[in-house]
Amino acid sequence: MMRYMIFLLIPVLFMSCGSEGGTSNNNGDSNNDRLKTPKPTQSIINQYTADLEEMAKQSREQELQIADAVAKADGEEIDYNIYAEQTRVDSVNMIKLSKMLDANGWIATTHYGEAASNRALAILNKASSNYQVYYLTMVTNALSAGEIKPAGFAEVYDKAMIAQGKNQLYGTQMSFNETEGINKVHPIEDEANIEQRRKVVGLPPMTAYWSNFGIVYPDNGSSTDH
Repeated sequence: MMRYMIFLLIPVLFMSCGSEGGTSNNNGDSNNDRLKTPKPTQSIINQYTADLEEMAKQSREQELQIADAVAKADGEEIDYNIYAEQTRVDSVNMIKLSKMLDANGWIATTHYGEAASNRALAILNKASSNYQVYYLTMVTNALSAGEIKPAGFAEVYDKAMIAQGKNQLYGTQMSFNETEGINKVHPIEDEANIEQRRKVVGLPPMTAYWSNFGIVYPDNGSSTDH
């Protein structure tokens, strides 16, 4: 069996402060049962939406600082402290988000709007794996209710599986292969049907996606490791 040291991708796609989307409650009552959470009050909706926007702003500022430092370094080593600050911000954001989720359930698109829901998903995806495992049932319920971005759910699911020593399902994560000394796509469950699963959740084909990271897929050997 190949030995893999996990190297999880950090998603930043959903953190951008784009369109807020709607905050209509038209379908809220019917979805609450499937979400298994009570309908939030308007004051909670307003507060959480504002808080998530601010959290996204803080995270984005750190990302920009890192990008600027990388550009200026021109290949030289970068001060570790700048990464440590990003980790701190992500950790604080997740603690804040966990309080929201534990009190009122998932940040549903129907109630909070698409932008707020995507920001919550981005925070969860950047958090440590124990949070992804803990909230997997919640985000699965949200997916069933149509209240979460499927591609973002796929990342949460894959990270939760890997954290539990299992293969990923959607091919969103890479690992450092200690045997070969390179990054490779982390082992995939039912790899023969990976492209169909990715298509269903709105992810691009594996070869095109991983080429952006300089990773060849498929390689000569199978990435499935049972």
